[in-house]
Amino acid sequence: MPEGQSKYAIALLAGVGLFSSCSPDELATIWTLGTIREFDKGDDLVLEGAPGTELFLILEGDARCTTGDTELATFSSGDFFGELALLEGGYRSATVTATGPITVFELPANEFRQLLVDQPEIALRLLAPADRCGDRLTARSSPASRRRTSGGPGRAAPHPRRLRWWRRWSASCRGRQ
Repeated sequence: MPEGQSKYAIALLAGVGLFSSCSPDELATIWTLGTIREFDKGDDLVLEGAPGTELFLILEGDARCTTGDTELATFSSGDFFGELALLEGGYRSATVTATGPITVFELPANEFRQLLVDQPEIALRLLAPADRCGDRLTARSSPASRRRTSGGPGRAAPHPRRLRWWRRWSASCRGRQ
């Protein structure tokens, strides 16, 4: 990837709440784990009820997020979804469909989890911002968040599954010391 594109990609990755405390070198390492994918208009990036196995960061294009016939959000360049899949998997809570040609960065959960084992200093940097991305996930039920969740005042409590995951993970780390 050319230098200018690489800096742009790292800046977008830094905008993902989960990675906001990572250094540029750590972000570059995370970037190497993923792939760039392209989808056409009408293609489903993820399906509601399917296993969640990756995070998506939109590089170019737009997508809409729906559950059933209800539109929950729209995504565009710099937006991301699927961060909970990186931490504990589970099933997708919504379908995300391309509204036109779209290019995304896809980060597989298994690669990301191996990075956390191999480089625990990155895992430690992720602890604080992780609760913030849980806020974004659980705030969906409010009418304002159906348009787009801003993470501003009145955010929802952290997602209970996220808190369980971090408690299990931190306990296992303490056991290795």
